[in-house]
Amino acid sequence: MPAGAQVFVQAAIRDSAGAAHVLKRVLKTDYSKKQECETVFTIDEQPANEAALAALGVVLSQPPFRAPVLAQHTLGYVFSARPQDRASYFKALLEVTDIEEFRNQVAALGNEIAAPASP
Repeated sequence: MPAGAQVFVQAAIRDSAGAAHVLKRVLKTDYSKKQECETVFTIDEQPANEAALAALGVVLSQPPFRAPVLAQHTLGYVFSARPQDRASYFKALLEVTDIEEFRNQVAALGNEIAAPASP
């Protein structure tokens, strides 16, 4: 890419009250052998931190994979990570974290649901 070209992803989302927002993530520096990927988030063109993102329902993966991408330079971590960290990484990569959380919440409700008295 040409020097100075802006690399970003952007999404229009609605909060729980129904208000529309524009969430944007801009790549400042990509991964390299000596540094991590660095990005900047904005919500409606204002700088945003993790708490502001979480308020809109956007939860980042745990470091070092806040942008889960399976690429050659991340393979070293994947093969050296603890099994639970590796499982968490692939759940984030395959976007099944929300499904797993939902499944756990439903399973926790099992004791609160009484069977009907008659079929």
